[in-house]
Amino acid sequence: MQAVAGVRDDFVRGVDWKEVAKKQFAEIWSKVTDAKDVDVRKIGGIYDMEGIEDVMGESRPFEMNSLPISSVVIHAGKGDNMTKSEFKIKAKDTGTVVETADDGKYTRFKLVHVSTEGDSLETALDTDSPVTVTATFDSSGLSVPHIVNLVLEDGEFEQGDKIPAKCWKQVGGTKEKLVAQIGFERVVGANGYKLGRNVFISQPVYVDLASLGL
Repeated sequence: MQAVAGVRDDFVRGVDWKEVAKKQFAEIWSKVTDAKDVDVRKIGGIYDMEGIEDVMGESRPFEMNSLPISSVVIHAGKGDNMTKSEFKIKAKDTGTVVETADDGKYTRFKLVHVSTEGDSLETALDTDSPVTVTATFDSSGLSVPHIVNLVLEDGEFEQGDKIPAKCWKQVGGTKEKLVAQIGFERVVGANGYKLGRNVFISQPVYVDLASLGL
C-alpha cells in the first residue's frame, strides 16, 4: 500500500490540474456528446434514476403516505343527508407518476368503487356540505395502522337547474402529502350534486431501495 502511494505521489507532484482540465476539455470532452457516445449517455442517465438521491445523500425523509393504500372511504354531506362510499386501488395498478410544482413526484391512481350507502343517494348535497376522505395504508409491519383523514370543511357545491352535469373537488394537497380528486354528479330533478364514483388519489412516490440494490 505504501509503495503504491509513493508511486502516485511521484506522478501527481507538480501537476497543474487546471491546465490538465483545459487540455482534456479541448481535446476530449468537447468532441464527445451523449448523442454519439453510448457510455456518456449511460453516465448522464444515472442522475435520472428513481432513488438516486438516496445514493447521493440528498434523500428526503421517508413518507408514511407513500405506503400502499388498502382502502379509501369518502363521507360527503352532514347529518341525515350524508353519503358514504368506499373505494380501492385496482390490483396490480401501478398508477401514473406526475411531477408536482412544489413537492416532487407523486403517483396518481384512479380508484375503483366498492360500495355506497346513505340516505342521500338521490338527494342533493347542501351547498356547504363537508367532504372527508379517510385513507388506510397497508402498514402490516407496524403495531398501529397508518390512517390519514383529509377534510374539506365546505364543499361550496353549486345548486340550480343549469349547473354542469359534473363537478370536481380536491381534498388535501402536497402539504398533507396526499391528494384526493373527487367527482360529483348532478342529481336529476334536485338541482344539486351527489357523490359520484370517479375518484383519483395521489401519494408521494415510494422508492424501494432494495430494488436498486442499496
